[in-house]
Amino acid sequence: MTRQDPEYQGLLRQLRREAAQAGETERVAEMKARAEIPAECGPMMRRGPANGAFRVFTPLAFYPDGEDGWTAKDAGYLGRKAIANADIFDRMFAQAARRKAKSAPLTQVQVAVARHYRDLTERHATAGLSCSSFEGRSGGGTDATAFMDALLSDRLRLDLLHVRIEGEREKEEHLAMSPTRASETRMTIRSRRLVESICIGDQSIDAVLKAHGWPVNARYYRQAMNAFRQILDRMSGSRFEGRILASTYGVPGAAAFWADHKAA
Repeated sequence: MTRQDPEYQGLLRQLRREAAQAGETERVAEMKARAEIPAECGPMMRRGPANGAFRVFTPLAFYPDGEDGWTAKDAGYLGRKAIANADIFDRMFAQAARRKAKSAPLTQVQVAVARHYRDLTERHATAGLSCSSFEGRSGGGTDATAFMDALLSDRLRLDLLHVRIEGEREKEEHLAMSPTRASETRMTIRSRRLVESICIGDQSIDAVLKAHGWPVNARYYRQAMNAFRQILDRMSGSRFEGRILASTYGVPGAAAFWADHKAA
């Protein structure tokens, strides 16, 4: 039997089909294994391979503790844990764990304010609010005006965060990274672009550097990461001028949101 024989060619095609089928079966099995729901989440959740990576967390809620106190307790249904799609911050922490890094890439407060900014931006952009849990907001009610009150309240919060990110005036705009000399390949990375690329666009630091023509290496990664940390610290705030606007960023124990603006 030679390679030109029809019988040989038919056998070769069959072997290729079997190899491809075996590879596809292995790929599907691996995908299903990655999407397997942990037992502590209960039997009611169904795996969804198309949903991508997820993280397991314990839902918490505040319950009365005595006459005036409150305490955080597990609020999962029947004591079960919950899952959420993994975002860029989950991937950052997973990569740091694989590298066995000595410290976390971001603090819990920094992650909380970044997710808060993402959720607030997306919620306001879709205008899908019917109420708001924003403390410190005056007015409100159960009629049609409550929607606009909540929408305008979130707009105020976004404006204050934007001031924290980029400054009150154009000349005060913060630059995360700027080339030292004119270059056709390296573009200036402005603070707001860096924040929105990571928090809203779910992009990694490497992806942001590539998109702006910067080399992806340890030096520029550290520079961009340090700039991102500083921006998140400004967003969480420690100084205030005017009234205080409080928010928990959706996680217990996160720092308060201080409105850094002058009273009218």
